[in-house]
Amino acid sequence: QRFVLLRPKGFKASDETGLFVAFSADGIHWREHPTRLLALLPDTQNQVQYDERLGTWVAYLRGWNPGRCVLRAEVPDLTSPWPYDTTATPRRIWGEDHAPVPSREFPTVLARDELDPPDCDIYTPVVVRYPWADDAYLMFPSFYQHFPDPKHGGRFPNDGILDIQLAVSRDGIAWQRPSRRPYIPLGPEGSPDSKFMFMFAGLVRQGDRILHYYCGYDVTHGEYAATPSLHHKGAICLATQRLDGFVSLTAGAETGICTTLPLVFQGKALELNLATAATGSCRVALLDEQGAPLPGFGLEDCPPLRGDAVRRRVEWQGKPDLAARAGQPVRLQVELRNADLYAFQFTE
Repeated sequence: QRFVLLRPKGFKASDETGLFVAFSADGIHWREHPTRLLALLPDTQNQVQYDERLGTWVAYLRGWNPGRCVLRAEVPDLTSPWPYDTTATPRRIWGEDHAPVPSREFPTVLARDELDPPDCDIYTPVVVRYPWADDAYLMFPSFYQHFPDPKHGGRFPNDGILDIQLAVSRDGIAWQRPSRRPYIPLGPEGSPDSKFMFMFAGLVRQGDRILHYYCGYDVTHGEYAATPSLHHKGAICLATQRLDGFVSLTAGAETGICTTLPLVFQGKALELNLATAATGSCRVALLDEQGAPLPGFGLEDCPPLRGDAVRRRVEWQGKPDLAARAGQPVRLQVELRNADLYAFQFTE
């Protein structure tokens, strides 16, 4: 089957409540497998995908540890009950007669930390294996900033706003958030994505642009549930970005210099994905493993690069050829001013 869907069912504790899986050949007509995968109920926005690097299925679930967070499970068989830590104390946030939610039965891979407000947590994971780079995993979690409940002056129960952040990983297990700023911010007041939003899984590439589809709402989380008669607006929205342009090394009006760890490359030319201001520039030097400039490849040998390009070839003294250095450890030293460097690659 081409499509796989994780489906939480039920609410009250019973043999029919928990997490199930469904399959489809076309994404329209679905067949649910009768075996219950988990007696735990992870609510909504869970996902599962086959990780070719590991050779197994990997699921990312909503968990509570203690607030909403992202749990990860490696699943050898999608149609058999999933193994988990049965020694974990069941977490029954909805009451003793309801199914427990996942908590410490699976490893937590992303959660609110000390840099986040204490009254926020993660509503959805949305993990994507980035197909245009080696060992690159992206997560687009919606962070839920909770408002006070009505007992403490709030307007609605379970209320708040959500925007989309970015987390990155090399293995899908250890995650980092390069910024706490939103990856897709809330829209202007009154727009369909002005109060909360969820990213859809998957990336669409059109040339050197990447398209993100997400859903947005013009009311807060609690207002949506508490006032259904108001016919709130929701929308499927589109955000676009440059290829590989998820984060950047940025410098302002003052020149900044960054030196990489030692790396070994194949190819004969270096290309940069960068954007500079008219008053900005970028230069690159090649250093040996100890950090000494290689003759003919210093910053002074590199004419300043300017403009906006996904593949800007670097030259030193008018020559881009690095074939003689391929296979040897080098460091890159990058000098930036009023510029953003998104990525670099060695090519033929």
